[in-house]
Amino acid sequence: QNCQARMAAKFVSRKVSKVRFQPGSFFDIGTFLSGSADEKTNSIDLWNISAKIDESFDFVNRSSLPVLGDVTELQWINNSLFCFSTSSGNIILASVDTDNSSIKEKNNWKGLHRIGSKSVPCTGFASLVNHLVTVGEDSRICVIQEDRHRPIREFISSDLCSISCIIAAGESTVLTGNSRGLMNIWDVRSTDGKAVETFMLMDQEEVNATCIGRHPTQGHVIIVGHRDGSLSVWDLRKLDTPEAVLAGDDTAVNELHFNENYPNHLVTCTEGGDLWHWDVSAAGGRHTGVSFQEHEVTPWLQVSTENFSVQELLPNIILGINSLSIAGSRVICGTDDEAIYIVDNIKF
Repeated sequence: QNCQARMAAKFVSRKVSKVRFQPGSFFDIGTFLSGSADEKTNSIDLWNISAKIDESFDFVNRSSLPVLGDVTELQWINNSLFCFSTSSGNIILASVDTDNSSIKEKNNWKGLHRIGSKSVPCTGFASLVNHLVTVGEDSRICVIQEDRHRPIREFISSDLCSISCIIAAGESTVLTGNSRGLMNIWDVRSTDGKAVETFMLMDQEEVNATCIGRHPTQGHVIIVGHRDGSLSVWDLRKLDTPEAVLAGDDTAVNELHFNENYPNHLVTCTEGGDLWHWDVSAAGGRHTGVSFQEHEVTPWLQVSTENFSVQELLPNIILGINSLSIAGSRVICGTDDEAIYIVDNIKF
């Protein structure tokens, strides 16, 4: 139970589509980025938060960067570089200065995703060692690198369906999911334009893939969030059937993230306004993620409907929670009710 958890909120007068803690944000002070949506001009904002949540607690906005289109994905590359994608089909690389006081755009790739001459949303991207791999509503996968203005490689998904999510699956591979429940593994070095592996989320019916999470220490373990609110657990070494399907609420899972230090724990947010903490420690294995070895079996591959727990972290949120990020015992989330929430002192 998270009975000692504390909550604070900051109303920002715009829908918050993405939030991401800066790498290394833990106890003394937290720095994070947010991205907005549904404004004439949106923005990426840089925030600091103080160590203690009390009556004087506040979020401090250090810098803003105007954005054309909605922010559809946001990721730190390291603790000073970050990247974001937009509904205009663009990817922008930007940096934060050494004292975390300002944001500056470094590079951009415009119109990566298009149908005919019309730009369509870039729905997400994954960061590999030397490349960024983007996906969009045009069913296109683009491989880009910083010193090239145009993609060095492009793939088109054979079903010509909007690609909804992507995650790195290895040093040179990515896993994508689409709105029909088709999952593809792509090798970005490939020249034949074909996926190296394909599987369906469910045999009986279409189940949309809305987001994907990869286990921090056992990279073959993947969790997929679905539009019906459920999660499916997969072992990439055997893709004939999911290891487990876990029921959630009945609205789309917008994001899911493992706790990097305690990967028996997962946090999800949904279109219906739920922020849930999932704990599968009771399914077996060790509690801390840093001790896991590749040959050990993670509890996620042993989970059933009886041996996991779910805790609601943020009650009474009416509109959708679009995004979340975890640092230490803290979770921040961005919502459609024009607020950023932080929940602190979570028992992971």
